[in-house]
Amino acid sequence: MTNTDSSSMKSVVVYLEFDQDLQDLTGTSRVPVEVTDGTPFFMLLQAILDSYPAIIHRYDLSILGFSVNGSRPNPHATLSAHDVISLGLHKENTGFNGFKDEIYH
Repeated sequence: MTNTDSSSMKSVVVYLEFDQDLQDLTGTSRVPVEVTDGTPFFMLLQAILDSYPAIIHRYDLSILGFSVNGSRPNPHATLSAHDVISLGLHKENTGFNGFKDEIYH
């Protein structure tokens, strides 16, 4: 039996929040999500779309926007404890419903 570094597998809680349109569809505004510290953002995004398939059934992915802690995640963004991931729909002339300009697509 080998020793493993338990800190590399530490679970943390991040928060997923939806704009008003997605709240109406998912039935929730904000939900805590347990992930492993350092989980890639895009891995969580895939899990969200798998968990809430109605999003991709109703809306084209090209209008889905997101942010991590109010900023555009870079391609290598990873998640840490208490991060806030915001998802919303971009609508012409109105921006994002409930998140103003803090969501990117």
